[in-house]
Amino acid sequence: MKLTQQQREAVLYEMDLSLVSCPGSGKTHTIVARLLRCLDDVRDTTRFVGCITYTNAAVNEIQYRLSTCLGREEFEDKIDVGTIHSFCLNNIFRPNHWRLETFQQGFSILTPDDKEYQEFVGEIIKDHFLDPRAFDQFELLFKGHAIPYYLTAAAAESYWNYLDSHKYVDFNGIIYYAAQLVTQFTFIPGGLAARFAWLLVDEFQDTSEFQVQILNLIASYGRTRFFIVGDPGQSIMSFAGGRPELMREFASIISAKNDLTLSGNFRSSSNIVNLAETLQPRTPRMDAVGDNKDYDFTPLWIESHDTFSGIADHFLPEIQERDIHYGEVAILAPNFYILCGIASRLRDMGIPLMGPGARPYKKSSHLIAPLAEVTCSHIESEDSRLIRTIRRRIQEIIECCESRWNPRLFGFLGDLAIAEIIRLAEKLKDKDPIVKKFLNKFAAGTADILVRRELLADSSRHFLIESSRTMINDIEKHSGSSSVDVDSFSVSELGLFARGDRSIKLLTLHKAKGREFDAVAIVKAQDGLIPYGNPSAGSDLETEAKRLLYVGITRARKLLMLFTDALDIKPRSRFLSIIFPDGPMST
Repeated sequence: MKLTQQQREAVLYEMDLSLVSCPGSGKTHTIVARLLRCLDDVRDTTRFVGCITYTNAAVNEIQYRLSTCLGREEFEDKIDVGTIHSFCLNNIFRPNHWRLETFQQGFSILTPDDKEYQEFVGEIIKDHFLDPRAFDQFELLFKGHAIPYYLTAAAAESYWNYLDSHKYVDFNGIIYYAAQLVTQFTFIPGGLAARFAWLLVDEFQDTSEFQVQILNLIASYGRTRFFIVGDPGQSIMSFAGGRPELMREFASIISAKNDLTLSGNFRSSSNIVNLAETLQPRTPRMDAVGDNKDYDFTPLWIESHDTFSGIADHFLPEIQERDIHYGEVAILAPNFYILCGIASRLRDMGIPLMGPGARPYKKSSHLIAPLAEVTCSHIESEDSRLIRTIRRRIQEIIECCESRWNPRLFGFLGDLAIAEIIRLAEKLKDKDPIVKKFLNKFAAGTADILVRRELLADSSRHFLIESSRTMINDIEKHSGSSSVDVDSFSVSELGLFARGDRSIKLLTLHKAKGREFDAVAIVKAQDGLIPYGNPSAGSDLETEAKRLLYVGITRARKLLMLFTDALDIKPRSRFLSIIFPDGPMST
């Protein structure tokens, strides 16, 4: 693998290492190269290499890159790649849950996709007179952490009491109870230290205290070496317990080498990198070193009449003039609700979108939605590259239903199942192309195929079927309020949501983490939103808000615009005067 000098030094270092990586530095490339070296250490032993990432998308990317170097079977025998949730579930909680009184009789994982979850959370919102926006914040609840903004302590207790009384565990609960187990039963981290010769941990700046507690106990046995990668300058997950200083503290505890840095940005132009450096200087300085280094657009701050006029009058014409495709464009905002307003206006202009307000349903709430979207996209486009994505979506369904990974999916039975699911979708579309009539039959047929091909247990069949029903209900609820005509919403339109290469992305600043685009617009850069509320100067809240804006700025490769609204009673973001000392562009 081709590596820079900085990447090579990190990969070749054989002891514990804490590596700080700037945005766009090729850290995933570096992690894969380090995994390949670690594989040599364990190939003829009984030990393994673990790689812990922050998202399933990162898991898929690392697995794919490893498979192109080695072949899937070779690395799967010795390298365990997964999120922190899957690591804790498979290595700690599932084998030892019975040691905790609450789960002596077993447990089930409850996710926001489940109808029962939606119903009991809805009841808690009613009983505690909460704002309806509180629904999404129950996913953020974590025992021992601060209560999210729209929730109350009493509502949080009701939520946790319901889970415990029904022997349920949510995703954050997996980590919480895993930390309890490794603390109470010291042989558990001892066993993990014996199993894993190496643990590689990505995005360490967003690792919580409970996760660090687990890693500390494994490290205490002195048998596991660590390769941790992160950027304290991009730590934006304090609501989930992430603190940038945890990376430094853990590195100190394990005596890791901490003077290696990836400072070359392969993503952005020098103009964008210089703007980011002005907002948040790095040591050593971040430098643009990639193909976009000399791109000739200077980032702009534009104050427009309102949010949408800035996009319509300045951003869209600029990307069209520069021939930047919609699939490489993102509009970032401080919150979901701002994006919904932009989505309806862009829809009226006939612009394809992905993100809040674009779909007449909430994708993350429906297990069947990601698979249905990409399958419908495939039968419309016949793009063979989507087969890989269909396989990933099936893998996500299996892991969600059964909290395990089924290796058959990546063999002959998996290939047969994918071909059958595609044929099923084609037949159903030919018979009736309206999504509300297509979806139930597609979910039931897909469940039959996965069960018959031994990829899914028969007992999990109902998860897919129930998911299609709740998705249809969600679509019907959007009748009259969505920019999509839900009664004529077709399979072809459903497939468009899986074609990110054709659609502008609408993302919150938090959701944009880990992404990159040719052109980025950051809207509503107002105090009260960036930063949220009115934090005092130099406070932790203000400092994290600056890091959040930094993350948004560094998503852009070529073109970057920031917008404020002249008529908004909230003042301009205090950070804008740092990066644009001459004020906004006159319009």
